[in-house]
Amino acid sequence: ETQSSGNLQQPLIPEGEYDLFYGKWGWKENWQPQFTISEDRTDVFVLSRGYRDYFNLDLGWTTESTSPTGHWERVVPKGTEIEGQISNPNRSSNNDFGDMAFVTGNDDRNAGFDDIDDGDVSLFSPWMDFSDWDDLSISFDYWFFNAGGNTDLNDSLRVAIQTPDAETHIQTFTNSASEWRTFEFQLDSLGLNRKDSVRMVFVASDYVDGGGHIVEAGIDAFDAEGQLLVSSIQPIVQDLSIYPNPTADKLYLSNASELLLEADQPRFMIYEMSGRLVHSGTLQSNALNVSDLSSGTYVLLIKNGSQLSRSVFQVIR
Repeated sequence: ETQSSGNLQQPLIPEGEYDLFYGKWGWKENWQPQFTISEDRTDVFVLSRGYRDYFNLDLGWTTESTSPTGHWERVVPKGTEIEGQISNPNRSSNNDFGDMAFVTGNDDRNAGFDDIDDGDVSLFSPWMDFSDWDDLSISFDYWFFNAGGNTDLNDSLRVAIQTPDAETHIQTFTNSASEWRTFEFQLDSLGLNRKDSVRMVFVASDYVDGGGHIVEAGIDAFDAEGQLLVSSIQPIVQDLSIYPNPTADKLYLSNASELLLEADQPRFMIYEMSGRLVHSGTLQSNALNVSDLSSGTYVLLIKNGSQLSRSVFQVIR
């Protein structure tokens, strides 16, 4: 967990190679696979505005339950089986990074030990503000399995969106499968009375008169995609002047001579627009070689002590 400034200082982590996950609610979770931690390493990670949660981090989802078992858990799924079918997920979705997901109970002793029984288990996202977004779609991967018992299957996984004064039904899943499936919907099609405060609700139910069914559910790969309205984007001070832009070979910094006079050499970081770090190092001169980058738009950050300079540039081929 970082400080309020976003800085992380953790001397207890041994030097070595790790999968690094980073994110904050209201921004898109990201990761750096095979990230090498060393004592003198300094990095700046950029997150894109939006909501993406692959559950590798605890970003504040909450749960409620009337069922004595099968409560929602953010875990690496272990999986259970009944009559040769996978009932509780044995892995996270293939549509995200990392191994975590929310599942209903994760005790793998047998299929009937930690599934949902005679009640509901509810999973709530943190509140989201979509007032500055347009053409917004929300997607997630879900798992719903229903089998066994001595009566017809009648259990479900219900999905809804809540505002502070209303709840809107999205979908009820009743078809059982031993796999992750993807669901997507358009937020604007719901006609919500407000978009500044909404949250997702997932309710998995084993109905009391259901006859002893096995009921399991999972949620993973949550993502909200849309167009951020231009009027909502706060202007960024462009104190880093670069040229030529676009470029195909080298990128020159107009004020590099001032930066290089500092006692500590400044560092540069180049990110894709998705937030993935693609190049970094110590600033040695006023020229940066970007000939190895593919065509696209990038963010250049210069870290000079506690100061950050930023600019956006394009590479054309």
